[in-house]
Amino acid sequence: MSALPIFRCRSVLRVFLCTLAYCGGFVVARAAGIDIRFVPEMERMEEVDRWAGAQGKGYAEDRKLVLAAWKEVGGSVQKKVTPAEVIKLSKWAKAQMQGYAEVPALDRPDFQPHSANAAENKVVFEATMQVLPTHSPLVTRWLKLFVVYDRGRRVIERVVVTIRGEVQE
Repeated sequence: MSALPIFRCRSVLRVFLCTLAYCGGFVVARAAGIDIRFVPEMERMEEVDRWAGAQGKGYAEDRKLVLAAWKEVGGSVQKKVTPAEVIKLSKWAKAQMQGYAEVPALDRPDFQPHSANAAENKVVFEATMQVLPTHSPLVTRWLKLFVVYDRGRRVIERVVVTIRGEVQE
């Protein structure tokens, strides 16, 4: 595991995800000691897609701590989230994203509780940063930030930058 120190692989699934990341399944960067992952549009993420939903009122204090922690790391994350990185995340609107030139300021994300893993004492917070160009009038796409917050250590463990979308009929 020393070849991948930014990962804490403790389970078979984590080993799989670590291997996938190392082999190019998603891109990992480091900024200010934070694990930053760029996950291609709509790809599944364990923390976001498989953990139980989080209820907002039960995580109000954690949200305050996440917002405070973000003030320390947000600038470093901003430097890594470039227009070129966002364009690479796009799977379906490649042509429409070619003119994408400005990542919004990441200094004040409105992080809201998204999902949680009680066994690991972690919560995922989500922020929608920007509506992105689309390939269909029925699809809305957003640049999203997800942060994995370790409640025990009171730290942002990981930042995930991705594109999520939905069909609106």
